[in-house]
Amino acid sequence: MTKPTALTPARATKMVWKLAANDLTTWIQRVHFKEQLAKRNLIVADVRYLLKFGYVYDDAEKSSQDGFWKYKVEGKTPNSHNRSLVVVIVPDFDTKMIKFITIFWKDEYPMRNPSGMLE
Repeated sequence: MTKPTALTPARATKMVWKLAANDLTTWIQRVHFKEQLAKRNLIVADVRYLLKFGYVYDDAEKSSQDGFWKYKVEGKTPNSHNRSLVVVIVPDFDTKMIKFITIFWKDEYPMRNPSGMLE
């Protein structure tokens, strides 16, 4: 059996938009994700907006669960006060499920230089 490969950022964006628009998509929110959402005074509607209108810019990263991939969806929401948010998700496009790992402000994310060191 062939394991699924990661989607390109453009393809992942379109697939995430479809999942977000489907009211039957199952959302699994990890405790850490819920804590980070509350810490930023955001609500689930912000996340839904981000998934519907945000973009995946980076390549996928392997998930800890074999055969799944993590994607970062970036964008602004009505309650983000013109700041860009990033939500990290592990979607299952076959079963129409999204597992939410974390959410953070893009401008607070530690940047790495080409050698992999934090700046």
